[in-house]
Amino acid sequence: MDRERRKAGRMGALLRCEREYWRAGVRWLAGVDEVGVGPLAGPVIAAAVVLPESVRERGVDDSKRLTSAQREDLAVRIRAVALGVGVGRAEVDEIDRVNVYQAALLAMRRAVEALPVRPERVLVDARTIPGIALPQTPMVKGDQRSYSIAAASIIAKVTRDALMR
Repeated sequence: MDRERRKAGRMGALLRCEREYWRAGVRWLAGVDEVGVGPLAGPVIAAAVVLPESVRERGVDDSKRLTSAQREDLAVRIRAVALGVGVGRAEVDEIDRVNVYQAALLAMRRAVEALPVRPERVLVDARTIPGIALPQTPMVKGDQRSYSIAAASIIAKVTRDALMR
């Protein structure tokens, strides 16, 4: 019971930012995160996720805090409830040409552009994405502070892990 209460409390804390925007009338809110900046191989993958106000998938958290099995399960559940999921990537040759930081921004822009719905605001893990004409909120440690960014981190990590396998 105590563990379930902690999970519910964690979910409430992660949804705090989204709830503020939803109360202010923003309905199409996208969380964006990337993976693959640290590894020595493979592309950078980013995901953008737009969730409904009714979202209550338990267990969503920063992908680095979850096991592979938890991420796989959550990715399926997130995709099932999401209003939109977009995935973007920057290839190794792009990383070599522009550097890994710029490649991550490129992958994030591509993820937002791949969304089937146009968000009204974008919550981004720790930065601002150049080249998209949407209001953005950069959040330091966003994958630990925002449900939408955490969901995006899970989708990005599961996608990259499958690609690397």
